[in-house]
Amino acid sequence: MHPPEAARRRPVWEALSDLFLDTETRWYLPRIAWVLVQSEYSKEELEQIWRFEVVPSYWWNLFDIAGEWGGFPMDEKSLLKRARRRPGWLRKLIFPRLSPLADPLWQGVLQLREILLTLQEPNQRPAADAWTAFAAAYLEENLQRLFHLEDKLELLRSTQLPRQACFETFRTDFRPIYSEQLIGKEKAQEESRAENVLELIQLAFRNPDS
Repeated sequence: MHPPEAARRRPVWEALSDLFLDTETRWYLPRIAWVLVQSEYSKEELEQIWRFEVVPSYWWNLFDIAGEWGGFPMDEKSLLKRARRRPGWLRKLIFPRLSPLADPLWQGVLQLREILLTLQEPNQRPAADAWTAFAAAYLEENLQRLFHLEDKLELLRSTQLPRQACFETFRTDFRPIYSEQLIGKEKAQEESRAENVLELIQLAFRNPDS
């Protein structure tokens, strides 16, 4: 693999590895989706990178009692070796089965990526940042439990999206995808979690001139 191609892959490897951290990985889906858009790989190419490069490198952390949570050191040598190999039948059989816990996250990333691709390039990062702020609120039982609330509000304001655009992208883009990411008792709390996001948007734009 030529150095320019390795450099192109590196941010993708780093972003996708976050899906295997021993922490709340659902926060990261919008940022990862934006990184994938920036890479300009096709969906088919990204599927290959995910299945045969990233999954074999990081799946083990999902089953480690004391797993890595702060970020993986990149083993670029191993990743490059996997990237150079053509996936034979054994790899096609085994590697997709190693990530049952991460696959729903991967599908969510792909869905967000598809939405970003429908936007003009200057609007892609603001949308991803807005979704990141939404995710922080949506994944808490109530907004009062959200750490660094002001940081999330500032992130949402920094997108410079109008209030109505925030409501609209939450309703049509974010909520249908993230409602599928809820697990266990979270599913019964979906309405209240959606209210968290609506309250977050109201707080970010409480100035009537915003």
